[in-house]
Amino acid sequence: MSTSMPDQSNSSEVISKSSKLRSSAVIPSVPYNSGCNCFWISANLARSAASSCSFFFRASSSLFCLALACACGDNPPNKAFLSCSLGAAKGSGFIHDSSEHERNALFGGLSPQAQAKAKQKREEEARKKKEQEEAAERARLAEIQKQLQPELYGTEGITADDLNFDDLDMTSEELDWSGIDVDMTNLKRNSHILKIIMEGADLRSYSKQVDQDLWEVQQGTISDYLQESKAIAVLYEQMTASDTVLGQIEDILSRFQTDIGNVGSEIKKLQDECYLHQIGLTNRKGVQKKVKQFIEDVSVSDDLQKVISHGEVNSIYLRYLTEFNKKMAYVESHKMASNNQIRSIADIEPDLEDLKYKAVKKVKSFLLQVLYASKTYDLMKKNHLTLLEYNYLYQFLFKHAPDVANEVKNVYKDTAGKLYIGYFKAAVATATKLQYEIANKNDLLGIEEGRMSSIFSGRKPIKNKTSVFAMGVRQQMVDEMDEIAPALVDDGEKKPYEFFFKSLLYLLMQSVTVETKFTQDFFLVDDGNSFDTDIFGRVLQMYNENIDYYISTTYDSIAVFLMIVLVSKYKSIMNKRLIYGLDSFFDGIYQKLASRFFQVFDLNVQSVKTAQAKDLSSVDFAPHYVTRRYAEFQVSILTLANLLEDKDSNFMKQLNQQMGKLREEIEKLLIRLADSKHKDWRSKTIFLMNNYDLILNVMGEKNLTSAETAQFQKLLDIKGTDYAGDELNRSFGRLITFVKDYGQHVSGKDTSPTGEEKISARE
Repeated sequence: MSTSMPDQSNSSEVISKSSKLRSSAVIPSVPYNSGCNCFWISANLARSAASSCSFFFRASSSLFCLALACACGDNPPNKAFLSCSLGAAKGSGFIHDSSEHERNALFGGLSPQAQAKAKQKREEEARKKKEQEEAAERARLAEIQKQLQPELYGTEGITADDLNFDDLDMTSEELDWSGIDVDMTNLKRNSHILKIIMEGADLRSYSKQVDQDLWEVQQGTISDYLQESKAIAVLYEQMTASDTVLGQIEDILSRFQTDIGNVGSEIKKLQDECYLHQIGLTNRKGVQKKVKQFIEDVSVSDDLQKVISHGEVNSIYLRYLTEFNKKMAYVESHKMASNNQIRSIADIEPDLEDLKYKAVKKVKSFLLQVLYASKTYDLMKKNHLTLLEYNYLYQFLFKHAPDVANEVKNVYKDTAGKLYIGYFKAAVATATKLQYEIANKNDLLGIEEGRMSSIFSGRKPIKNKTSVFAMGVRQQMVDEMDEIAPALVDDGEKKPYEFFFKSLLYLLMQSVTVETKFTQDFFLVDDGNSFDTDIFGRVLQMYNENIDYYISTTYDSIAVFLMIVLVSKYKSIMNKRLIYGLDSFFDGIYQKLASRFFQVFDLNVQSVKTAQAKDLSSVDFAPHYVTRRYAEFQVSILTLANLLEDKDSNFMKQLNQQMGKLREEIEKLLIRLADSKHKDWRSKTIFLMNNYDLILNVMGEKNLTSAETAQFQKLLDIKGTDYAGDELNRSFGRLITFVKDYGQHVSGKDTSPTGEEKISARE
């Protein structure tokens, strides 16, 4: 066998690694029971040997790896590692291919007896093979040493004839110097080579020294390996025994794996059965819950029967009645939902019907007892609270005995109607007793005060007729319009009718509100309007009769207008409460009052129109009392018009027309009075100016304006201008005439007024 010359450039590094390898590769220093660390040591030594030594050294290292692997003692390596170690030994030439029988013996495939015979055979073959290999190796090493060290054997070993340079082209082939820089850089980085170069050592001598060291290391390594061959054989036997044990363990694990697979199948089967049982359990629980609930819903306990049949109606009875009503509703729902009647429901239904009859009878008796106990209006209000507390009783009757519920409702309507009519009749009687009349048919704007009374009249004349047309005591009602009306009490204090009208109307409004809320909560009426009519029908009829009588006899237009304002306001309040049962009543009263208001208003206009100056007392230059009546009347009308909640366009249009007619008649009356009482133009003008000024001052005190105010302001301005012109003519007439004549002469125009213009201006 021929080998290639080792690389001289790496000789020093090889020597260093070989020395370290030899020092750490002594077999006796590695204990047989070193465990798994042997694998790591052998693997690293094999890699070191393969990368840094010759073919022989790699083969020796592979054998050493096998030896280390077998030295693991009680922790034998696995088959993969043994295969790798043996493969490395075979590749190195130390272990050749063996028969199938030997491989089986090596990896634990034979019985103990066969293994013993194989062992003896292998030992004999190994001994012979070892002798042959040692002889061949010694010859090969000698040949290598002869080639590496020719100076030891003389130069005659290599002659000039042996050197043939025919194939070497020194001129035509170009050398590749591309990597020389990299090589030089790498050499500079090698501290060992750099040290040798710096010391100036002879590279040839150094190379020989390196070869000698490698030879010594190699010889020592071979001797060590040969000395430990017996130990390797012992390790092999231990590996064989360990492999047998591992095979048995593998069988056990295989059977265990099979058993685990069977257990997994059993677990899956049990899991499926458990899931089915869980579904069944869930279904049973659901059925049990429904059956339990069904039994609770349809069964009637002894306590329930006892309380419903013989118990006193109170909060406890109400609780049991609610429970009983739920059972009845549950039975009814099942009867409607199921085509085939459930037998248990059919069995319990007669008992439920009997118990329902007893409950209806007891509830009816209790409600009628409470209603009949309402002997007075105040007691009825108190019993409202009791009935609302037990409103579920009526709901029970309404659902299970509608005829009985309707009977109870009719009894309440009759009882409440009687109490309300008695209460309101007393209130109307009190109002009629305490009211007094402010104006009669003679209390009009254009009627003289002296004609108001006669010897046959029991009414004393009102000395100050202004109180008929002014707000007077009624201003208090205007100021307290948004406040609660006072209760009707017979305290002996007399007041105008409109005061009592407000109290009566407020009492009706509050009573209807309370009654509507009660009927909606107790009698389950969504819209209580018709129900209010049934209860308050007689009360409303009495109110209409009383108001009709007052309207037919009154001539107090301010009182009527104030009542219109009250009706408009209270109707708006009731609509905000979403109670519309009194709308028709309010509308009827509103139309009656509006009609009477314009009738009386027209009577006042006619009284001014037909008034004769000679029939009215003279007041010289001071404002006439008719003018003051008109001014107070206008202030009252405008004040009340601003208080209307819902201004009716037709009403306001008619009111403005009547106000305009009255203003025109007042203007004409003042001119008639001026002509009748004063002869000269100056006195007439002063009289008219004083009357116009009075009207404007009265309106100004209340900060009121209207079309009538603007008209009187215009008339006052005209009369004031005329009066001022007349005063100037009296004092500076000649001067004014001279200025006018001179201006005419200069401009060539005649600017003096004509006679007609003078007369018109004075008029």
